[in-house]
Amino acid sequence: MDTAERRMTYRVTSEWVALKRHHWFPSIDFLHPKTFSVDWENCVLVRSLVAGENSPDEALEFEFIGSNFRKDTPDLATGERLSAVPPQSLLSLSAPALSELYDRQTAIIYSGIRPWRGANAVYFRSIAVPFSNSTGELTYALVALSYKVTKDALRPDQVGTEFFEFCE
Repeated sequence: MDTAERRMTYRVTSEWVALKRHHWFPSIDFLHPKTFSVDWENCVLVRSLVAGENSPDEALEFEFIGSNFRKDTPDLATGERLSAVPPQSLLSLSAPALSELYDRQTAIIYSGIRPWRGANAVYFRSIAVPFSNSTGELTYALVALSYKVTKDALRPDQVGTEFFEFCE
């Protein structure tokens, strides 16, 4: 993990914890793009259509899609489901973190190295943090992505991903 990824992870988790204000999940009303120090071009916000429960991909819809994701998947729009994410898109690097977040009901860091669009490799890290609706139920998730594409040839033993669960 490089320094920029560590800083992103630290900033997002620190601010998310501060927004929680002794609640299990911070309210979505506390999330303001101008004050939350993350690059919104590399973020997505999703909403669960089944609040308070584990949410399968078809029950998660996009509320916001950052411009870097929009460039990569121009046909994907706000209101579409997570299940519509193309497999070789930047959003596919963050989608597993969302499923784990709703399953574990806490912030999730998902990172790894995998082959990317031909002979390239992608090193990525995404952090997903949960937010509640006005009644306190887990409904929303914000995901920030950091990645680097290289022309490295990957050996099978280098390919892999891992999840880290946030624990206070």
